[in-house]
Amino acid sequence: MNDPVYQNITPETVKEITDPEIGLKGYLVIDTSINGQSVGGLRMDESVTEEEIKNLARSMTLKHGFIGMARGGAKSGIAADGSLDHRQKEILIRRFGELIADNLKDRRYIPGTDVGTNKELIDELYRSAGVRTTKRSTGSPHSGYFTSLSVLTAIEVCVKLKNLDFRKCAFAVQGFGSVGGSLALEIHNRGGKVVAVSDKSGAIYKKDGLDIPEVVRRKPISDYRDAEQISRDELLELPVDVLCPCALGSAVNKNNMDRIKAGIVCAGANEAVTIAADRYLYDKGVLFLPEFATNCGGVLGNAMEFMGIGEGMILEFFRETLAPKYVRIYETSRETGKTPREIAIEIAEKNIERMKMASRRKTIKSRAVNLALKSYHRGLIPGFLVRDYAYGYFKKLVTGDSVLYT
Repeated sequence: MNDPVYQNITPETVKEITDPEIGLKGYLVIDTSINGQSVGGLRMDESVTEEEIKNLARSMTLKHGFIGMARGGAKSGIAADGSLDHRQKEILIRRFGELIADNLKDRRYIPGTDVGTNKELIDELYRSAGVRTTKRSTGSPHSGYFTSLSVLTAIEVCVKLKNLDFRKCAFAVQGFGSVGGSLALEIHNRGGKVVAVSDKSGAIYKKDGLDIPEVVRRKPISDYRDAEQISRDELLELPVDVLCPCALGSAVNKNNMDRIKAGIVCAGANEAVTIAADRYLYDKGVLFLPEFATNCGGVLGNAMEFMGIGEGMILEFFRETLAPKYVRIYETSRETGKTPREIAIEIAEKNIERMKMASRRKTIKSRAVNLALKSYHRGLIPGFLVRDYAYGYFKKLVTGDSVLYT
């Protein structure tokens, strides 16, 4: 790859998963594991390659490191059309689950939803591997929404750092799925002007702002006639205040970075900006916070919801804990001349090493917490017993690395 997103990736495990009889080709990559576990979604898309899954697994490691959650990063993918009907997807998912059953049974790999998959398919993946699941064990259907909330939090920070008025900013959102669609709606509901959105069918642009609720009702975007039809590439190059890549990776790369006109790039997609583009945007004065930091809400929100914390409190939590981390990354970047992504990677990697060391030093308290979490995971402990404790627990995790920014 001549325009990489990450460098020197050395995963713990790389498996190619194939069954020629049904046309299955996919990959499982465990970038790193902590306490013998790693977490990352299963995607289904024609573009899936081993290199892409390696990058995505690395992104998951950094994401967990950034928010201080003692989990390793992983990713899996099936190279198939994500628009296949549910029955066709099930056939591929079941066989994929059978072929990675050992990793699912010992919880070394804990999958979640991603592009082209949903909670029902992840349930089927577990069943095909002979793993019993509960309502709490296979992730949240609200993952995309939670991701949009952390991106929204990052946007609010970036707008203030640039001395802009959120309600006067023009936004372009690439990708109109569970993340991009939710983000566009949140921006619209808070008074921001979303002037362009796109999905696989195309892109639309309206200088005075789109009626996002109406766009949601009338998908696909190519059928929406109350705006100018533009190409998906054109959307990235519009003269907007904030560009939000929320589709597949490498949206901003060495081939188009010099045509990016937005002053802020804030991503919901993993691997949205390549290394070359990251440095170019920084030197140009464009504010880009790393995507594994801005889209961490899916991972964090899922975990918080799992512990019984409601949606309203989750957004409040993001603003209370994530926003200061974004500001510190920005300030450290200005002091050092490193890009915000370079700073955030250093912080995440230090956190990962700290968590790995802690996992090797088992204490009575850590054993008790792990036992309680496993019991809760299996439905043996009611939610109301852990909810109040959980908020403080997550706050301690997310803010526990503040000393590393100094």
